[in-house]
Amino acid sequence: MKDNAMNAKLLTTRQAAQMLGVSRMQMVRYIQSGKIVAVKVGRSYVIKEHDLDRIFRPLSDRDRAKVGHAVDRVVKDYGETIRLLGNA
Repeated sequence: MKDNAMNAKLLTTRQAAQMLGVSRMQMVRYIQSGKIVAVKVGRSYVIKEHDLDRIFRPLSDRDRAKVGHAVDRVVKDYGETIRLLGNA
């Protein structure tokens, strides 16, 4: 059996931040708060690419339908308010 831990691709905080579309400092805050698992190497952190993949996991059809329903309901209930805020 292959040991996946030994084959894991490691990312720097800068690389991971680019993947998530956030700043490097925001990535460090996510790590320090425990939202993202990382290992400290010297003064820097490394993140397993697999751990970021869980954040990017695509929604199932069921979850996508739930999100769509929730958005439709918000637009129905608050559409006028959203429109007015958009014009502010």
